[in-house]
Amino acid sequence: MKKLTIAIVFIIFIFIGTTISVSFSLINSDNYLRNFNIISVDNVSTNFNITYEKVKAADSYEIVLYNSDDTVFFSKKTNQNNVNLNLTNIENNKEYRIVIFALKNDGNSITVNNPYTFTYLEPTFSKDNSLIFKDKEDYSLLIDGDLTKKDYFLEISFDNKQIKKDIVKDNEYAINNKLFTGKTGIFTLKLYDKNTVINEMNIFSNMSPIKDLKIINPKKDATLKYKDINLMFEGGENATKYSLVIYKGESLIKKTNINKNNIIISSEFFNKGEKYTLKVIAYYEDIDKYEKSDKVEFTINDKETLDSPYINQNPLYSNGKINLINPNDSGTIYYTIDGKDPSINGIEYHEPFNINTNAVIKAIVIDNNKLKDNSDISTYNVNIGNKEKYKVYLRLDSNNENTEVLNQIIKNMDDTFKKYNIELIKDDGSDVNTSIASAKYNNVDLYLALKTGNSSSHDLKGFEIWINDENSLSYSLGNLIKNNFSSIYYENANRGLKYAYNSLDELGYNNVSLSILINLGYLDNKDDSKYLKENTLKVSESLTNSILKYFGLF
Repeated sequence: MKKLTIAIVFIIFIFIGTTISVSFSLINSDNYLRNFNIISVDNVSTNFNITYEKVKAADSYEIVLYNSDDTVFFSKKTNQNNVNLNLTNIENNKEYRIVIFALKNDGNSITVNNPYTFTYLEPTFSKDNSLIFKDKEDYSLLIDGDLTKKDYFLEISFDNKQIKKDIVKDNEYAINNKLFTGKTGIFTLKLYDKNTVINEMNIFSNMSPIKDLKIINPKKDATLKYKDINLMFEGGENATKYSLVIYKGESLIKKTNINKNNIIISSEFFNKGEKYTLKVIAYYEDIDKYEKSDKVEFTINDKETLDSPYINQNPLYSNGKINLINPNDSGTIYYTIDGKDPSINGIEYHEPFNINTNAVIKAIVIDNNKLKDNSDISTYNVNIGNKEKYKVYLRLDSNNENTEVLNQIIKNMDDTFKKYNIELIKDDGSDVNTSIASAKYNNVDLYLALKTGNSSSHDLKGFEIWINDENSLSYSLGNLIKNNFSSIYYENANRGLKYAYNSLDELGYNNVSLSILINLGYLDNKDDSKYLKENTLKVSESLTNSILKYFGLF
């Protein structure tokens, strides 16, 4: 009887405990991202209306359209779960995929269960069309798609006035030059299916099709740190080529073609205390009169700037023990735990300290002797808690010649990760854009790219760690990996922590927030090649332990 009573009491306790646990989960369910679905996608020509389930815990949503090769065709952030998009650059007979991400401000995200894939079948103006009318030359307009199934019409307007409307049945339509010769301005071409506009484009006559270009970083007359410079410009749309020119005074230092509006310029081109000029030129089909350009002057600081301090673990799931690290060989860390400016209100840091509630920690490194400039302020939104399972996405450089070493490193990492309940998602050899899409779709905690390189002049050696910038979530883990590698690699192998400033898609805003690219060494250097072959296990252990340390598992 006593045993039966004990058993009944035990069952009651289990029932009560389970009920409390379930109730607690239900009460707090709004704090967690949950699975959701696209409800409907409706479109009339290039106008798309997308409706999806609302996720209570989401702070925002990101709608991303991918091309068939998984490059990002369009993206938009919103707080709504019903969005109208006008995708004017969509192309005939091209496949697209709509993926929606529910986002939290702490960096967590979840992907919609049912991405929507479609092929756009309406006729569209070809991307091979020239954007300019040339006086006294008839223009051949190219249209992609089947024009025979419906009655399609072409409308040509100038100064908001219709000057021609004609039925089109052929994929090449001749526009007589008498319509535009001698006129300066923008002609608008619209393709109609009955009364519905299904595609639109502008063609320019006696004026540049290139939109005005403006350099937004660096700022004009700025004083910059003696580090790699992030060049960013906006505008310049419709250009077919861009060039970068660097001057020191009147002297030309460098001229090169660029293919992005966001690039890194090596500090090797600059000297402390000197003034420089950067100029970006946008061209259309090498026609000089259509060029657009902008330039900025700036000065390189004559003093070095201290690197920002970092925290030695993942702030999103912290055990409450805060260990701040100074990556410099001088300077003192000052910090606050209430989000205030540490350069004014900071406490001098001496040793790790504990917090028992979520906090905004800000930290700075200050040189009290004023021989170097203060670091930027590091900000960490620390959340107390644990995570049951982490996911790591690992991609190898698709052009790598040292796959044997890299595959062994991956195997070693995977064997260890399994012991700590970390799922390693190994890339299948896809291109960068497909890898990014896959990583985001799988809601991974870390995107890690590994490679070994060859230097163009065959004079480089050692490892380097690439992250997006000092303010990114990857800054702490990047420093942990760099420091651990420094302790196992040969002398002078550390090429440092480098910043891509959104110039690398793998590390930029389109990828997961914790993203790192590591060049383990240069194959055309005998020291690197020999070291990696002889120390594969040591390298993989160092990298694995850095990640485990960051996740608070080691």
